[in-house]
Amino acid sequence: MYQVGINTAYKALQTLEDLGVIFAEQKSGYVVCHPKASTHSNAGTFSFSHDKELTQRATIIRRWAENSKQAKVRMDLATGEPELYPTRELQAASYKVIRSNPSVLTKYALGAGLFELRKKIASRYNKLGCQLKAEDILMTNGATHALTLALQATTTSGDWVLVESPTYFGFLQILESLKLNVVSIAIDPNHGLEHEHLVSVIEQSMSENIVIKACLLQANFQNPTGCSIKPSERSKILETFYQNQIVVVEDDTFGELPHDSPHDLMDCRPPPLKAKDTHNNVILCSSLSKLISPGLRIGFINGAAVHEQIKTLHHATSIGCTELTQRIISQIYPRKFNTTLGQLREYYKDCSNVVRALILKHFPSGTSVTLFKGGYLLWVTLPEDIDTNRLFDRALAEHGISFAPGSIFSLKQTHQHALRINCSSFGKAFNETDIEHLGALAHSFQESK
Repeated sequence: MYQVGINTAYKALQTLEDLGVIFAEQKSGYVVCHPKASTHSNAGTFSFSHDKELTQRATIIRRWAENSKQAKVRMDLATGEPELYPTRELQAASYKVIRSNPSVLTKYALGAGLFELRKKIASRYNKLGCQLKAEDILMTNGATHALTLALQATTTSGDWVLVESPTYFGFLQILESLKLNVVSIAIDPNHGLEHEHLVSVIEQSMSENIVIKACLLQANFQNPTGCSIKPSERSKILETFYQNQIVVVEDDTFGELPHDSPHDLMDCRPPPLKAKDTHNNVILCSSLSKLISPGLRIGFINGAAVHEQIKTLHHATSIGCTELTQRIISQIYPRKFNTTLGQLREYYKDCSNVVRALILKHFPSGTSVTLFKGGYLLWVTLPEDIDTNRLFDRALAEHGISFAPGSIFSLKQTHQHALRINCSSFGKAFNETDIEHLGALAHSFQESK
C-alpha cells in the first residue's frame, strides 16, 4: 500500500511494539493493544518506609504464601516448568561426579567455590562486557544468599535502601530480615527505572536527611513486571549512583531469558548493569537455579569494591557451598546448558504470548498487560475498582486458583488492582479455562458495584 520494503515494514512493527501500541500474538500476527491503565502515570513517585512497615508486609507475604499452598492451580510461583529442566543430564552428571569423586559426600567445601565453574561463569559474563576473572566470582546458595551478603557488606541496621515499586517481594523479605529502611520509587511497568526520576528521589531524600546507602534492583526482565532499564538510561543511572555514594546491588537472575533465541545465544542476551560499571560500584548477583535446576540452589556474586568483605561474611555464615552441586552443574555448563536455554527461551515466549492474549480476551475492559521481551512473568493491571487481594481469596475458595496479588510487591497500597501470573506452566498446571475463571470473577467485582 505504501510502497515500502519489507525491512521497513518490520522496523515499523518493531517500533510500534516498543511503544506498546501492538503486540505479537502466536500464529496470528500483530494485535492492537488495549489502552494502558492510568496507573502507569505514577512513575517517579516515591515513599519512605521504616522497618516496622517491612515487618508488617513480610507477615502479609508469609500468610499469602501459606494460603497458596492450598491451591490446585498454581500461577503464583516464579520458577520455570519442572519438565523443561535437563533432569536426565543432571541425573547422569550426579552419578558421574559421585563415582569419580565420592569424597564430595563426606567433606566440607571450603573457599570461594569450584574454580572451574567460577571460571566458566566469569567467561560468560566477559562476553557481555564485564571484566571478571574466576577469582572475582564467589559461589553462593542461590541468588537470595548472594543478595543478602551484598546488603550485609554495604549496610547496617537502620540504613536506607532504594527499591523499585513494584519490586520482587523476596527483596522486601531480605530487607526486613536485616532491619533496613526502604525508599520506594514507582516505575513504569513497561520502561523500568528512569534517570530523571532517580535524581528526584535522591534529591528529596537528601532534603529530608535520609541517606540512601544501596539500591537493590533488577535491570533485565524485572520481577514482577518483566521490564528492563533502557540502554540509553544505564550509564547515566550508574553515574548518579556513584556520585551519590549509593552502591548498586544487581540481581541478574532473569537476564538469560530474552525471548529471541538466535544461533548464538549471547547475541540477544542483554548485558547486566555491571557491564557499564566504570567505578566498580555494582555488586552483581545471579543464580543458575531458575535456568538449570531450582533444587540445586546454585548462585554467585561479584562483590565489586567489597568483594573481600563479602568473602569473609560468606565464610562466617555458611563456611562454603556444597561441592557436589557445583560439580554437577559444571558437568553441563555451559554446553548442555545452552541447549536447554534455547528451548526455555522459545517455550517461555510462546507461553507468554498465549497467556497475554487470553488475559486480554477474558478480563474486563481496561485491563493491561506489560509488554516484555524476556522471562515468563506477566504483570497484569486491572481497572482500579478491582481489589486483587479479594480476587485472590475468591479464586482460591471457588476454583483452587492461586496467583500473586500486586499488594505483596510494594510497601504502600499502590498495586491493589494488579497481579502477577507465571506463564511457564501454561498447558500443564493451568489452562485457558482457569484464565477464564479469573476473568469472570474480575467481571463480577465490577457488576456488584
